[in-house]
Amino acid sequence: MDYRKLIKFGSSSYVISLPGNWLKKNKLSKGDIIHLEEDGDSRLILHSNNEKKIDEREILIETGNKTFLRVQGEIYNAYIDGYDVIKLSGDNINSLTKEIREIMNNFVAMEIIEQTNNKIVAKNFLNINDVKVNDVIRRIDIILRSMMEDCISCIEDGDSVSIVNRDFDVNRLCFMLERILRMAMNNPGVSRKIGMSGTELLHLWYIVMNMESIGDEVKRISRFMKSINFNTKQKNELKKLYGDIETSYLDVMKSYYKNDKDLAFDVNFRKDDLQQRCDEFYEKNHLPKLSAMIEKMKALVAWIRTIALFIYATRFR
Repeated sequence: MDYRKLIKFGSSSYVISLPGNWLKKNKLSKGDIIHLEEDGDSRLILHSNNEKKIDEREILIETGNKTFLRVQGEIYNAYIDGYDVIKLSGDNINSLTKEIREIMNNFVAMEIIEQTNNKIVAKNFLNINDVKVNDVIRRIDIILRSMMEDCISCIEDGDSVSIVNRDFDVNRLCFMLERILRMAMNNPGVSRKIGMSGTELLHLWYIVMNMESIGDEVKRISRFMKSINFNTKQKNELKKLYGDIETSYLDVMKSYYKNDKDLAFDVNFRKDDLQQRCDEFYEKNHLPKLSAMIEKMKALVAWIRTIALFIYATRFR
């Protein structure tokens, strides 16, 4: 937090000095125009009229003597951190090519533009101006709703393949939003383009990460439902329990769209009851693999509750 003292200027105006680092960062000098925007009752946002050009960022990832998991983690971090060109170099590139291409497919608008025996170059072609964050959130939500609705049917027909495929789409969209939101936190120009700033960016970033985790848990639950042999009574009890968890997800997203803090608060307080019911279902039905599935259902409840907490803590436009 930086502080400035008000200075009287003329009969009706006041001035403050601006931090030199901020002026330098936004390439402002004497005579440039600064826009003022009121945000709430006490905040005043300053932003320049200059559209700062975002320089293309490159990163080199050495793959030699590294496990695939290490290389995978570095690629994901580079994408989320906003690098436009990701170069991979090492004598083991050929042995990793298939896996690297699969990773790149997880990223929207990321294409491999060059490959040799010891090098792969991938470039990001995403234009932030074409991305509307709220529209992407709704798209992720629509996919998650369809996954949750179809998940319970895996008890009967055992078809979890389509749910797994939809989770891939959720991941791609979530990674893209995480990239954009992190860039917006570090670049005022990007922040203005997507119309979000401050804690709003941070909270939305966490919500997106939790939506990604919800997709992962639903995918895993569908696989367990396919493999566990439930009787009719157990199926009916599980459908009721899972249906109430699904309702919590629908309600938490409703609270997000309508900025309904009371509803978000209500969803928050359902967590303990839903997780207790999960434990009780397991205590009554000691089936193979059921323990692992119940843990995933409890995790699903926790991710939903975390979204509710962030909605309750901030104001979304």
